Amino acid sequence: MESNAGENYTATLTNLGNNNYEIKDGVTLTLNYTINKRAINLQWIGEGDSTSDFTWTYDGSDHAPTCSVTNLCTGDTCTVGNISVLVLSGSLTNGKAVNAGSYKATTTLPNPPNSNYVWGTNATTEKNFSITAKPISGISAEKDSRVYNGEAWTADDFGTITYEGRVGNDTFNPEFSNLQSNAGENYTATLTNLGNNN
Repeated sequence: MESNAGENYTATLTNLGNNNYEIKDGVTLTLNYTINKRAINLQWIGEGDSTSDFTWTYDGSDHAPTCSVTNLCTGDTCTVGNISVLVLSGSLTNGKAVNAGSYKATTTLPNPPNSNYVWGTNATTEKNFSITAKPISGISAEKDSRVYNGEAWTADDFGTITYEGRVGNDTFNPEFSNLQSNAGENYTATLTNLGNNN
């Protein structure tokens, strides 16, 4: 009996498996059959090995989906080639998706492992994914006062600002509202822009 994909195979009955019967002399009993090619597909894999979540939160590392070939028989292998990343919005760092933004991963279909396989209709070579901005949960400042000098308070007047949730040595160019110039106590400045899109 055949094991490879093909059409119009002919199987000949050689044994009925029942001693009460026999194949009539001079008669050849045959059945025709076909083994169809097995459809394989690409499976894209995202955040945490998920097949449905393709969103990462910015952490200073590069991210992109991976993909593998599914529905192969045991012992058969098929390796996907390189994955390229295109920018939809945002920017690449050394060719990789690190910063917050929207991206597209692309690859090409490799040749099936042998002639018994064919690519399925759902085998897609592109997958959109995104990296979302990391939330900053709090800030604190080195300084909270200075002597009146006729000019409005600036972000630099706070000295070193500590950001809760900052990744590594990422820098910020913060903007604040309600920066006063006159002498007074208990002013409250509100951070309106971190100056870092990640």
